[in-house]
Amino acid sequence: MRSGKLAANRIRATLHGIGSIADICPETSGLYQNLMPAGTQDERLEATWRRVGNHIRTACDQYEREGRRPS
Repeated sequence: MRSGKLAANRIRATLHGIGSIADICPETSGLYQNLMPAGTQDERLEATWRRVGNHIRTACDQYEREGRRPS
């Protein structure tokens, strides 16, 4: 459990450092803009739910093709 907590703390510190650098130099080679998500929050949420629906549809179609398998 300790190693998991240590890893989480290291990741948190690394991300904090990256965020600090982005705050200091936001226009470095346009990299910061490439990290920003495209579209509004509503558009991104809609796209996420569309992908979820597509995954569910694909799984249902596969289930119908293969049929229920005995356990």
